[in-house]
Amino acid sequence: MPKSRAHLRGHEPAVIAVAPIIKVAAVLFAAVVLIAAVLYLLLRFEVMPHQAQVAARQGAVPPAPRLQVHAPDDLRVLRLQKQSLLESYQWLDPAHTVARVPIERAMQIYAQQNAARSSASERR
Repeated sequence: MPKSRAHLRGHEPAVIAVAPIIKVAAVLFAAVVLIAAVLYLLLRFEVMPHQAQVAARQGAVPPAPRLQVHAPDDLRVLRLQKQSLLESYQWLDPAHTVARVPIERAMQIYAQQNAARSSASERR
């Protein structure tokens, strides 16, 4: 049966077309070899001659913020500062109209206000 009739009936040919596969593999192989050669030449003639100069440069001090030297101690100090904020009174504005109160006292005030609201709503 001719090849054209097999395609008309929906059948595939019985043989694999090896030539296109070999051409694609050859192109891929050539691309890999070309890329490897270009990278080798760049490293050999551009990067490596300047490596001694790069290694001899003094390192610049990075801009702030820098890495912490004693992170556990810094964390302990931060937690103490946050805890003192939660446990202290302080005016937050110059006119003395807004204040920070300790968290325990704030929870008591909130509970009293909600208890008064809930009892007033139950009476209605």
